[in-house]
Amino acid sequence: MITLLLKYWKEILAILMVIAISVLANMLYNTSQDKARAEENVRQMQLINTTLTLTSKEFKDLLSKSEQRTAKHIDSLFKANKINPKGVQEAHNIVNNYYKKDSTNIYIPVTNALTPISVGDQCWGFSGIMNNQKLEIKEKYFHSEIDLVDYAKPKKFLFIRVGWHPPELKSFSDCGTVTVRSYKRAKK
Repeated sequence: MITLLLKYWKEILAILMVIAISVLANMLYNTSQDKARAEENVRQMQLINTTLTLTSKEFKDLLSKSEQRTAKHIDSLFKANKINPKGVQEAHNIVNNYYKKDSTNIYIPVTNALTPISVGDQCWGFSGIMNNQKLEIKEKYFHSEIDLVDYAKPKKFLFIRVGWHPPELKSFSDCGTVTVRSYKRAKK
């Protein structure tokens, strides 16, 4: 055995060097892929519509350490609905805001009164003045926040997780119910 090692030591050393170089090249490639994904996430965060692609560890870190309002909101949503972050494949937070202070007023005939009026709640409303049998609407607003979570519940046997159920899309909203009409899962 030793004589074989002494006879072919150069070949063995060359094979070990090829293996070491291929392992290092693979590590370098994976690091460059992670760097490119992180750079794309930073670029996306600077845009209005943000989409982040995170590993499960990065997602957990985002929920636990981030000071962003969206991350805190999603973390609270998961805790309130007992959603395990490990089972989340995608999470979307959609915020719709509309506020208009009218320069052209809308007049609606009403009974004789002269009072300011404000109608609405946290989701929608308007304000204006009742004046000379007319309602003059000066401001209108609408705010809705919708969360879509693609979540798989864990399968358990005797309180031990043994896999995951197929994922399903759940929707949450502060203002009424949300119905998802169509959803297509991307192929891996």
